Amino acid sequence: MSGKSFFDVHSEPLERRIATALAKVGTALKHQSLQAAGERGLSPLQAQILVQLHLSGGERPSDLADRLAVRLPTISDSVRVLVDKGLVDRQRDADDARATRLVLTETGRTEARKAAGFSDFLASAVEAMSTLEQEVFLNGMLKMIRTLEERDRSR
Repeated sequence: MSGKSFFDVHSEPLERRIATALAKVGTALKHQSLQAAGERGLSPLQAQILVQLHLSGGERPSDLADRLAVRLPTISDSVRVLVDKGLVDRQRDADDARATRLVLTETGRTEARKAAGFSDFLASAVEAMSTLEQEVFLNGMLKMIRTLEERDRSR
């Protein structure tokens, strides 16, 4: 059996098991995001928009759509709700007066800080790994992200 365990020989290939594990992490994240956003009356996408605008200081809707990997009409719908709730303002872009820039209101900044707390959910799980495991995991995740971005650009 060349040093492989029974489990290794009689289960899916390692890359499939990793993909399945990532899908489970994604499901847990989605559940946490839905629960946390729902408690504040936001959709998960609306919460993501708030966090991204908080991190960037403001963005054009098209840049925001690209960054969050959603279509512009989807961003527009969510932003409309956030504007109605008083969490986001539309302003003229300083670089192009024809363009709109999305920025957080004071209330929006408060909500963004709360929405950003979902990363604590993940961080607490990562803390269960040793420092070496965390470093290997991070390097592997970054390589996966780069590969996915390169594949997306080549389409």
